[in-house]
Amino acid sequence: MIPTTVEDLKARWTSLHELDRAESIRLIHENGHSLRSIARDVGCCAETTIRNLFYASKAPLSDRRLVRRGEISLRELARRSKIASQAKAEKIKASEEKLRAKEASLWSTEVCRWLQEQNLAWAHQEQIIEETRREMFEADLARTVPNSEVPRGMALNVIIELTRPSETGWSFWIYMYISWLAHWTLAAIPDRIVQDAALADALKRTRQQEVVHPRKTRAGGNDCAASSASGQ
Repeated sequence: MIPTTVEDLKARWTSLHELDRAESIRLIHENGHSLRSIARDVGCCAETTIRNLFYASKAPLSDRRLVRRGEISLRELARRSKIASQAKAEKIKASEEKLRAKEASLWSTEVCRWLQEQNLAWAHQEQIIEETRREMFEADLARTVPNSEVPRGMALNVIIELTRPSETGWSFWIYMYISWLAHWTLAAIPDRIVQDAALADALKRTRQQEVVHPRKTRAGGNDCAASSASGQ
């Protein structure tokens, strides 16, 4: 039977096969013990050995059988396990980044559409996006990004209306739109990475539209979508 406590593992250490030690360390670790504390409490090997055993416990069954048969060492097993874990993590990260990019593109269209509905010149649209990104970045650094008070799951048009600021009290009119964009995107897009990527893409699309329609102060949502397609 595999030991499930540090005390039992310490008492049976010398009689256990390396893979049984590895499995025991995995079970103990899952019960809330750090690898460092396991190494300290067992007291018969270095922390690096404990870590190698832990990685070995996560290796595929086919590789662990090779250790049982003496065809590869435990160190080689741990090395293979680390490589496999890293590859899996990278695959998950790539998948998450792909999903975020897709979501950001969709939100970018909404940002473009909202800006165009405000009947603003292209230069003002660019300024609003740039200043919103800058203010959000500075808020991130200062850890002062406010929590949105808008309940999750609301329709976007409702979120936009709920976050609409008063039109009075601003030293310069464009600041109202900067505040508005920051608040409605923060309420609608809880992932700050996606929010910033959406704003960055919206800025790119707006600049493309300014080149195509330099004298226009307003464009419909279809123009924004066309700009996205031409930029891909």
